Amino acid sequence: DARKYVAASDVVVTMGGYNSLMEVASAGKRAVVVPRRGPSQEQKMRAALFASRGWVRAASDVDSVTGSELVGLIRSSLSAPGRSPWQGLRLDGGDKAVSALVSCLLSPRRRPCLPTRPEDWAFPGPRAGVLPTPPGTYPEGAPLHVPS
Repeated sequence: DARKYVAASDVVVTMGGYNSLMEVASAGKRAVVVPRRGPSQEQKMRAALFASRGWVRAASDVDSVTGSELVGLIRSSLSAPGRSPWQGLRLDGGDKAVSALVSCLLSPRRRPCLPTRPEDWAFPGPRAGVLPTPPGTYPEGAPLHVPS
């Protein structure tokens, strides 16, 4: 049971998968991330983004990470101040999505209801008040097609 190990850990060393990081975040534990090589860049991007927000320590390059770099990241994570490293990460995206979907389905207007305020998004933009993508688009910028 991985959750028991996460709960008992001071620092979790993990790849940058969404589920793994959300388990660590929900437990409020520190993490060192060594994202897998590929085929996609998803884990590398998530590790870099989370590290930029101070939520995790991330290996600089999965292809050249050394044991001493890994030990340094673990020590750095352990010596960080005592507060939870996950401050600012919102874990209520599922609840917000269900609420928004129910509101849209019950709306007499029957048109898409998309959040337009940064605080309505489960994952805030790089700076407070900035959306990561424009409303109505996927992260890559492609339009979101919602049937009328």
